[in-house]
Amino acid sequence: MLYRLDWQIARENRDEIFARFVDSSTNPVYDLPLGLNMVGRWHDLACLSGTSIWDTDDVTTLMQWLQHWSDKVDMELSPCIEDDDASAICVATLTNY
Repeated sequence: MLYRLDWQIARENRDEIFARFVDSSTNPVYDLPLGLNMVGRWHDLACLSGTSIWDTDDVTTLMQWLQHWSDKVDMELSPCIEDDDASAICVATLTNY
């Protein structure tokens, strides 16, 4: 299943989170566990925010991995679907009304 994660960094946490982010590329602590795949990640550093898309069959694995960041980053996690599934829901909704 796909999940969208939106995040916001408070200004007072900027430097610490920037340092963690730089460290995360070489520190095995931040390696993704089996069953968790980051589809993509996009940053708006001017606003200290961003979004990412995750693919996993076990949302608890994602939530556990996000604990690396949750002490200093505000996050919103929501399930999302691709166009084919969204289209099928739209057709079913329109058919039923």
